[in-house]
Amino acid sequence: MKIIATGGGTGGHIIPTLSVINKLKELEDIEVLYVGSVTGMEATIVPANGIKFRGIHCGKLRRYFSLENFTDMFKVCAGFFQSLNIIRSFRPDVIFAKGGYVTVPVGLAGGVLGIPVIAHESDTVIGLSNKILLRFLKGISLGFPEDNYPPEVQKKGKYTGSPINPAVMKISLTEKNEGVKHFGFDPAIPVLFVTGGSQGARAINNAVKDILNALLPSVQLLHQSGELDYPSLCEVREKLPENLKKNYKLFSFITDDMPLALQSADIVLTRGGANTLSELTVLKKPSVIIPLPGAANNHQLKNARVIEKHGAGIIIEQSLLTKDLLLNTIKGLITDREKLKNMSGKAASLAKPDAAELIAKTILSVTSYQ
Repeated sequence: MKIIATGGGTGGHIIPTLSVINKLKELEDIEVLYVGSVTGMEATIVPANGIKFRGIHCGKLRRYFSLENFTDMFKVCAGFFQSLNIIRSFRPDVIFAKGGYVTVPVGLAGGVLGIPVIAHESDTVIGLSNKILLRFLKGISLGFPEDNYPPEVQKKGKYTGSPINPAVMKISLTEKNEGVKHFGFDPAIPVLFVTGGSQGARAINNAVKDILNALLPSVQLLHQSGELDYPSLCEVREKLPENLKKNYKLFSFITDDMPLALQSADIVLTRGGANTLSELTVLKKPSVIIPLPGAANNHQLKNARVIEKHGAGIIIEQSLLTKDLLLNTIKGLITDREKLKNMSGKAASLAKPDAAELIAKTILSVTSYQ
C-alpha cells in the first residue's frame, strides 16, 4: 500500500503525523511519501526521520485583509499543480492530511484525482484547511468527542483523539513519583505545574507571581515561564524567603523533561491547546485552563469547555483572571483531595492513548480500490 502524508507549518502538525506514520509501518507493509512545504519545518524534520519527502509551494490562507492573500493565491495554484504531478507519479492508495496550509493543495489534488483523503482535526473548531477540504474527505478523525462538532463534520467524523508525544505515552505507564524525584520535590507536598506553552504566557506568569507568597507555604510550584518573563521571575524568586524558595522550581523552557514535568503535577495550570489537553487526559491530570483569548475562532476556549464539561478541568477566562480568583481556585483543589481524584478519573475517561493506532487503522481501511 502507498500512502501520502501531508501536514506542516508547526510541530503540532508534523510530530503527530510522524506518530501516525510510525504506527502505519507497524501495522502494514507500506510505502510513505510526505508532501510538505518547501520552506516549512517539515522539510528538515521529516527527512531527518528517514521518511521520503517532496516539497511544494503553498500560500497562507488568511482570514483578514492582506495584499499577501493575493500573491499567495498563486502559490496555492502552483502547489496544486505540483501536487497533481506528485500524486500521479507516486499513485497513492490514500492521502492523510493532518492540517496546515500545505494540506489544501495536496488534498484538493487528491480529491480531483479520486484518491481517498482522510484528515485529522485536533481542535473542537475545524481549521480553515480542513473546512476547505471537507467536501472531498472520505473521513475525518477528531480530537474530541463527535458531539462537539457541527452535523456536517459528525457525518464524516470519528472520535480517535489526537496522537501525543510518545515520551508522554511512555511516562504515563510509570509512577508519579518518578517525575517528583526528577525535579527534587517532596512527595508529601502537592505539586502545581504552570505552563503557558514554549513561549510562555504573560497574563498567567503575572497572576502566578502575585500569589507566590500565599501559595508556596502549602504547594510546590514547577513553572515554565518562557524566555521573555524568565529574568524578572528569577528576580522575584531570589527575593523569596529560603523556606519558600525551595518550593519554587523555575525554568524558561523545559524540553526533554516535559513528560516528567507533567507527570510530577497534581494540578496543571495551562492554556487550551488541543495537544496539551490530550496529553493531560492520558496522564489523568486535573487542570486549570486559561485559554488564549486571541486564538483563531476562540478554539482554545471551546477545547477547554469540553474538558470542563466532563469534569476534568476548570476554566478561568483571561478577562476575568485575578490573583484572588486564581489563588482560591488552586487552593480549593489542593485541599480537596477527593475532588482531585474525581477530576483525574474524568480526565482518564476522555483519554485516547491509542489515538495514533486508531487513525492509522482508519487510513488503512480506506483505499482507492474500494
